[in-house]
Amino acid sequence: MNPPNLMASFVVWNNKGGAGKTTLTFHLSTEYAIRNSKVKVVVFDMCPQANISSAFLSNKDEKDGGLRGDDVVREIPSEKVACADIDGEVKTYDRNVSGYLMAQLDRTRIEYEKFLVQPARRATPNIFIPENVHLLCGDQYLEVIAKGLENERHIVRPDYPNGQWKKITSYMKKFRDGLVQNDPNNKYVFFIDTNPSFSIYTELAITAGTRLIVPIMSDDFSLPAVKSIFYLLYGVQVDNKRDDRYSIWKVYEFWSRAKSENLKVPEINLVINNKIIPYANRSATAVSAKQQEIQTYLDRVSGERPDIFAKNTGNTAEPMDTSDTSMHSNVSIYELKDFHSMAVTSLHLGCPLSRLPKTIKMEGFNIPNPVQYRDIYLPSLLTIVEKLERLTS
Repeated sequence: MNPPNLMASFVVWNNKGGAGKTTLTFHLSTEYAIRNSKVKVVVFDMCPQANISSAFLSNKDEKDGGLRGDDVVREIPSEKVACADIDGEVKTYDRNVSGYLMAQLDRTRIEYEKFLVQPARRATPNIFIPENVHLLCGDQYLEVIAKGLENERHIVRPDYPNGQWKKITSYMKKFRDGLVQNDPNNKYVFFIDTNPSFSIYTELAITAGTRLIVPIMSDDFSLPAVKSIFYLLYGVQVDNKRDDRYSIWKVYEFWSRAKSENLKVPEINLVINNKIIPYANRSATAVSAKQQEIQTYLDRVSGERPDIFAKNTGNTAEPMDTSDTSMHSNVSIYELKDFHSMAVTSLHLGCPLSRLPKTIKMEGFNIPNPVQYRDIYLPSLLTIVEKLERLTS
């Protein structure tokens, strides 16, 4: 049972690189926060590259003054968090996702909010980010920590005779729920950025979500990626039957283990065709054809496995009633126009689209009239944000 003040936890993932996960997560989370100032919006950076953290922690301004976000990210580990272990010994950890996971492995008493940073209220603040945004900063050592986590979750201990797989795989969910339960007077929405790989830290990110947002692109490689997502998370094999010789390895597959451990995998909330390039006020013909291939596949899967799709309306905490076929949603693909250079500009400044300055100087060159471009991209983005608002109302 999720805490009542947890409105939703959106994890953005596709195991195909270049689908725009980080850009999408940044813009959805910031625009949602701007429009919902009384909700605490928490962003988990579950990618070792820490790109979304660099965007949130940028101290750049429209005149190219201030610090780059990646420089600030490198400073975060010096901001230590103190935690006491079960024997009362106090240990310190980096104020980022790797530090938090190390504190969990050491079985310390964790005050979750101490691991978060608030981009708008730092000594070097990001003036573009709303104050209700909080960040669990990413870290390059997440790859190293992942190897230790993988070893630990297969070790059998006296207090965990069946192994620690579920406990460790739920570490990010534990952070989410612990943070929310310790602050019952505020409502929370989470956005989780991910890496395209399907490593253990991806599994931790997926498990912390209540809803899955899948960004796609309309190219030859996107349909196989979508099929892979459906298999990796839900064991769906529509058009993708596997060789029976591999059945003995099922115990190592995330979807199978999660099911056997009663660990809930988030329902699919939205499929977003990211980076659409419009032509004559509509998507290009080739793009539309590829999108239709994906839509046809989604329709087939939703017919066979309606339980893995979220309802189109209502509170995100409500489970889908699979016995009532009238509640089964037709899975629609939402289109989002390509931000082109504005995507680079926004992430460099750490600036939501709706707050772009009238003029921008970036790394020695001027960007004329960015507001003009903002007004091209913003409407379709806000349509998706409004969808998320309805789901969290």
